[in-house]
Amino acid sequence: MLLRNFAAFFLMLLVSGGVISVALAGSEASDKDVSVRKLGVAWNIAEDRKMENTAGIYGPEGLDKYMKRYFDQLSLKLDQLSAKVDKLSTQIAAMKAPAAKKETANESSQARIV
Repeated sequence: MLLRNFAAFFLMLLVSGGVISVALAGSEASDKDVSVRKLGVAWNIAEDRKMENTAGIYGPEGLDKYMKRYFDQLSLKLDQLSAKVDKLSTQIAAMKAPAAKKETANESSQARIV
Protein backbone atom coordinates (compact mmCIF):
# COMPACT_ATOMS: atom_id res chain seq x y z
CA MET A 1 0.00 0.00 0.00
CA LEU A 2 2.76 2.39 0.94
CA LEU A 3 4.67 1.52 -2.23
CA ARG A 4 1.62 2.21 -4.38
CA ASN A 5 1.07 5.59 -2.68
CA PHE A 6 4.73 6.45 -3.19
CA ALA A 7 4.51 5.49 -6.86
CA ALA A 8 1.38 7.62 -7.32
CA PHE A 9 3.05 10.55 -5.53
CA PHE A 10 6.19 10.19 -7.66
CA LEU A 11 4.10 10.05 -10.85
CA MET A 12 2.20 13.17 -9.77
CA LEU A 13 5.50 15.00 -9.23
CA LEU A 14 6.75 14.00 -12.66
CA VAL A 15 3.56 15.12 -14.40
CA SER A 16 3.39 18.43 -12.54
CA GLY A 17 7.08 19.07 -13.26
CA GLY A 18 6.50 18.40 -16.94
CA VAL A 19 3.51 20.75 -17.04
CA ILE A 20 5.48 23.50 -15.32
CA SER A 21 8.47 23.08 -17.64
CA VAL A 22 6.21 23.18 -20.73
CA ALA A 23 4.52 26.31 -19.41
CA LEU A 24 7.90 27.97 -18.79
CA ALA A 25 9.23 26.94 -22.21
CA GLY A 26 6.08 28.29 -23.83
CA SER A 27 6.49 31.65 -22.13
CA GLU A 28 10.07 31.96 -23.42
CA ALA A 29 9.07 31.09 -26.96
CA SER A 30 6.19 33.57 -27.00
CA ASP A 31 8.65 36.44 -26.53
CA LYS A 32 10.04 35.83 -30.03
CA ASP A 33 6.82 34.87 -31.81
CA VAL A 34 4.42 37.77 -31.77
CA SER A 35 1.48 38.63 -33.94
CA VAL A 36 2.89 40.45 -36.96
CA ARG A 37 0.68 42.12 -39.53
CA LYS A 38 1.92 41.51 -43.06
CA LEU A 39 -0.12 41.66 -46.25
CA GLY A 40 -3.28 42.42 -44.27
CA VAL A 41 -3.09 39.25 -42.19
CA ALA A 42 -1.90 38.81 -38.61
CA TRP A 43 0.77 36.09 -38.58
CA ASN A 44 2.17 34.47 -35.45
CA ILE A 45 5.80 34.61 -36.62
CA ALA A 46 9.02 36.37 -35.71
CA GLU A 47 9.13 40.01 -36.81
CA ASP A 48 12.19 39.55 -39.03
CA ARG A 49 10.72 36.60 -40.93
CA LYS A 50 10.02 37.42 -44.58
CA MET A 51 6.91 36.64 -46.60
CA GLU A 52 7.08 34.77 -49.88
CA ASN A 53 4.72 33.98 -52.71
CA THR A 54 4.51 30.25 -53.36
CA ALA A 55 2.23 29.22 -56.24
CA GLY A 56 0.16 32.40 -55.80
CA ILE A 57 -0.26 31.96 -52.04
CA TYR A 58 1.47 34.35 -49.70
CA GLY A 59 2.91 32.89 -46.54
CA PRO A 60 5.93 33.10 -44.27
CA GLU A 61 9.19 31.86 -45.68
CA GLY A 62 10.16 28.33 -44.79
CA LEU A 63 11.87 27.73 -41.49
CA ASP A 64 14.94 26.38 -43.30
CA LYS A 65 15.35 29.63 -45.27
CA TYR A 66 14.76 31.74 -42.17
CA MET A 67 17.30 29.82 -40.10
CA LYS A 68 19.86 29.85 -42.93
CA ARG A 69 19.56 33.64 -43.17
CA TYR A 70 19.79 33.92 -39.38
CA PHE A 71 22.90 31.74 -39.13
CA ASP A 72 24.53 33.49 -42.10
CA GLN A 73 24.15 36.78 -40.23
CA LEU A 74 25.50 35.17 -37.07
CA SER A 75 28.47 33.73 -38.97
CA LEU A 76 29.23 37.16 -40.45
CA LYS A 77 29.21 38.74 -36.98
CA LEU A 78 31.50 36.01 -35.63
CA ASP A 79 33.93 36.54 -38.52
CA GLN A 80 33.97 40.28 -37.79
CA LEU A 81 34.63 39.64 -34.10
CA SER A 82 37.37 37.17 -34.94
CA ALA A 83 39.05 39.75 -37.18
CA LYS A 84 38.89 42.33 -34.36
CA VAL A 85 40.41 39.85 -31.90
CA ASP A 86 43.23 39.04 -34.35
CA LYS A 87 43.91 42.75 -34.86
CA LEU A 88 44.01 43.35 -31.10
CA SER A 89 46.32 40.36 -30.62
CA THR A 90 48.82 41.77 -33.11
CA GLN A 91 48.65 45.18 -31.42
CA ILE A 92 49.27 43.61 -28.02
CA ALA A 93 52.20 41.61 -29.40
CA ALA A 94 53.65 44.79 -30.89
CA MET A 95 53.31 46.55 -27.53
CA LYS A 96 54.96 43.68 -25.65
CA ALA A 97 57.99 43.47 -27.98
CA PRO A 98 59.64 46.78 -26.91
CA ALA A 99 58.92 46.03 -23.25
CA ALA A 100 60.60 42.63 -23.56
CA LYS A 101 63.65 44.24 -25.21
CA LYS A 102 63.90 46.77 -22.37
CA GLU A 103 63.71 44.01 -19.75
CA THR A 104 66.51 42.02 -21.38
CA ALA A 105 68.59 45.18 -21.72
CA ASN A 106 68.07 46.00 -18.03
CA GLU A 107 68.99 42.46 -16.98
CA SER A 108 72.18 42.51 -19.04
CA SER A 109 73.21 45.93 -17.71
CA GLN A 110 72.60 44.77 -14.12
CA ALA A 111 74.71 41.70 -14.72
CA ARG A 112 77.62 43.87 -15.84
CA ILE A 113 77.38 46.08 -12.74
CA VAL A 114 77.58 43.17 -10.34
